[in-house]
Amino acid sequence: RGDGRGDGRGDGRGDGRSDGRGDGRGDGRGDGRGDGRSSEGRGGEGRSDGRGEGRGDGRGDVRGDIRNNGHGAIVAVGNVGTDFVTCSNNEVGGNELAETTKHLLAHDIQSALKVLVKLSKQENAKAVRNNPMMKEVLSQLYGQLYADNISIWPRELADLALAMGELQLHDPVAVEVLKRVAELAERQVDLFTPGDIAVIVRGFASLGMRTESLMSVIAAEVVRKIDGFDQRQLSNTAWAFAKSGLWNEHLVRAIAAGCLSKISTFTAQSLSQISWAMAQ
Repeated sequence: RGDGRGDGRGDGRGDGRSDGRGDGRGDGRGDGRGDGRSSEGRGGEGRSDGRGEGRGDGRGDVRGDIRNNGHGAIVAVGNVGTDFVTCSNNEVGGNELAETTKHLLAHDIQSALKVLVKLSKQENAKAVRNNPMMKEVLSQLYGQLYADNISIWPRELADLALAMGELQLHDPVAVEVLKRVAELAERQVDLFTPGDIAVIVRGFASLGMRTESLMSVIAAEVVRKIDGFDQRQLSNTAWAFAKSGLWNEHLVRAIAAGCLSKISTFTAQSLSQISWAMAQ
């Protein structure tokens, strides 16, 4: 820890805590620095402007407790303004998760989901679940999805379910987030397009979640909107229902009829998926 014997006081009002190598704190009256030498030598400058190793901007835009989580990633807890604390993060997906967290802390769930979806499509996406910042993202998603004034479109619910499926997020908070997604989706299922339907059911099926109440009302929507499905949407929807073990005769007949009417457009992958689904 730094001994902080300098008499200058920094302009940061948050409590910027580093990883234990120099704990300098300021009260917002100047820009001087204490010497903050760590027990390991000269490392960990421990500035009195509240910045520590994680870089806080000290402008009052971040109000709350900003902590270094020990992995080079800043986790901010509290309210934020338009600016956000940035950090370097060598973990897989660190930059994207930091950006997602920034949007969520600013209550911009739409922008956060765009980043999360993009991240889920990366080649090494599944490794992201091991990044400590993912827990903060899930925590923020949970809080905002359960907010009384939540406003989220069907496509966004579908994208969130698919992203979590691609990332293979199974921890307890992720499960609660998906339960809320299912609840919100069920309330507005009549607004789902064929594309939205194919995406959300694939997301849940990828995680092995049997959301029977949601899938039941979605099945009825599939039958009602079957003419609007293209070959990819048909095959993905069929795969998801079969994977979840929630096939029913009425749904099978509707999807089979839809496939026959568009069979000339099917790709090899779509044919493989639909064949597997029909065999279940």
